[in-house]
Amino acid sequence: PEFQIVTGGTAITAPNQLYNTVYATRSATTVGLTYTVAPDPSDPVALVDYLNLVLTANSMPTATHDRIVTALKAMPTSTATTEKYRSSIYLVISTQSAAVQK
Repeated sequence: PEFQIVTGGTAITAPNQLYNTVYATRSATTVGLTYTVAPDPSDPVALVDYLNLVLTANSMPTATHDRIVTALKAMPTSTATTEKYRSSIYLVISTQSAAVQK
């Protein structure tokens, strides 16, 4: 019963709201994350480990972690640092681990 609050509408609007929070409501130079604290996006494993800790309380399954790392590694080398941060944040916050915290 506690998870029956998801409807077709919320299943679509929640990821859209998260996307807008990460991409549309931030300036071109910041994503609201202190870069000096977060690992450099050139090390996707460390970055996803950090985001797993702060956004999902280390509850992300290994398979999900590895898929996000693979996606980040597949980004072209010319991708801007801000875009790498934004993509990594969005991918982590749209996982089931970030949606349901115990």
